[in-house]
Amino acid sequence: MVVVGGFAESDYVFSRLQEWAQMKSLTIIKPDGSFKAIAHGGLSWHIGSSVQIRISKLHYGAESDDDFSNDDPDLIGRKKYQNVLGQWRVRSVWTTIISKVCSILFIKLSRS
Repeated sequence: MVVVGGFAESDYVFSRLQEWAQMKSLTIIKPDGSFKAIAHGGLSWHIGSSVQIRISKLHYGAESDDDFSNDDPDLIGRKKYQNVLGQWRVRSVWTTIISKVCSILFIKLSRS
């Protein structure tokens, strides 16, 4: 896991993240100059980007908990739990944000 920005620059936050990562058998690194990486990347993209459409090379998403449904064949047989609201949920369900080979249109926003 690569940590950049203010989280990487804070010794306290970075040490706590390292403790957490060790319990999960993960490695956390921070590149030199990580504090300005986010601002530099955003500014570089905004100033120099002439790209109007990009095609995603991979699926992008995150694992999350989701509502359990008997109608969803992907959830049948998965271990479910009941949350404090009484809803049946399933852990570690992949939620796609951008599908592979998806066209992504970029527009420039102007600030007034």
